[in-house]
Amino acid sequence: MSDKPGPSPDLIPIEQSLEDTLSCIVWGTTGTGKTLFVLRDWPLPILVLNLDRALTSAHLFDPATGKPFTAERKAGIFTKNLRENMRSVEHLDALQVKNGIDDTLQKNLEWLKGGTLFLDGGTMYRSVLKMADQKIAKAIAEGKHWNPKDKEHINAYLGAFISHVVDQGINLAISAHAAWSWDYDLETKQLKKTHNLYPKFDDIGFERTTTSLLLFTQCGCGRNILNQDGTCTAVKTPNTGKHEGRKHLTRIVSNKYATQTEGLEFPNLNYKTLKILCFDREGRKALLDSKGK
Repeated sequence: MSDKPGPSPDLIPIEQSLEDTLSCIVWGTTGTGKTLFVLRDWPLPILVLNLDRALTSAHLFDPATGKPFTAERKAGIFTKNLRENMRSVEHLDALQVKNGIDDTLQKNLEWLKGGTLFLDGGTMYRSVLKMADQKIAKAIAEGKHWNPKDKEHINAYLGAFISHVVDQGINLAISAHAAWSWDYDLETKQLKKTHNLYPKFDDIGFERTTTSLLLFTQCGCGRNILNQDGTCTAVKTPNTGKHEGRKHLTRIVSNKYATQTEGLEFPNLNYKTLKILCFDREGRKALLDSKGK
């Protein structure tokens, strides 16, 4: 027998520590289906921490199948409404919401293993973290600029939060709003809205999550909708087709496990397909081959 010492008891063989768990930021403009994207087929149980708009019966209907959720699926989705505390985002209110999220997560860690934690309203959550910080909240309240260095521990907290959820074997989805970027027009010397979108969420969130998805709509004529009000900018001619109806598409913006999938667009992308694109080499190859990639 070898006298060479072995690993300490607290170490785990790598094959026992593997977790093919998804963490994803789902972003897009209003009405693109961010909430429904998670509710319709991500693993149960699902806990929705709601900082966004109120959920309605429309969120329990899958337009892809034309059918409402099954009774089993509805029974596996639970919510915690955090919107009622957001009427005035002041320091103590934000601190209460932040602590409430942490407390709810800790109480449900075992129950959620294998399921999904859905932070619906990531854009508001970033405001909560800023207002929960004494220095930043004080500067905002006084109408002063705050030092970006003061945000370092917020970034550390957010990164630790994301890692903690995924390390427990819990899928994590965070929804975030998209905003239109603006450029300075040299001719008019004014700011001009562009057709480019950016996600209103912190960079650390994109660094710590495995994937990010842009949800958007496309006009029935096949042209991307460029106007913020949802109208199509294409001139209606026999060649462009009808400007009726909207098709929902999902673009993979980032995928740390398979960068070759970045930029691909899918109609009605679901959890199963997303997981294949991340973790299943053979399945991913078949999907990419079918798209001619």
